[in-house]
Amino acid sequence: MSDEAELERLRAENARLIEDRARFPDRPDDVGRIIGAHYGNLKRAKEQADRYAREALERSSRQASELAMVRKTLSDLLTVMGEGGRRGRAIDLVPKKYIERAREAVGPAALPDLENVE
Repeated sequence: MSDEAELERLRAENARLIEDRARFPDRPDDVGRIIGAHYGNLKRAKEQADRYAREALERSSRQASELAMVRKTLSDLLTVMGEGGRRGRAIDLVPKKYIERAREAVGPAALPDLENVE
């Protein structure tokens, strides 16, 4: 296609767009559709970011409460052990999942195998 033919095609397209805009002012043209699509994409991205933020806050809150429970359990356990109580009896008061979490948090060397200590 020659430059002259391309120029003529673009002029005709421009004239059609101007006429369409004049005849149908409420109907979106190509630019209006592009802007509308972009706006819709931005709106969906914001909604998704808000959802991710809410989920992260909820997850963080759950982890904070679990960590507080593990700390309380460790504190109670160390108090009982420090008072000269038998470790075997103290460990029976603590659910196993909290002991495992405490072991993960402080390391196995800091929290020995309490189930087998008498």
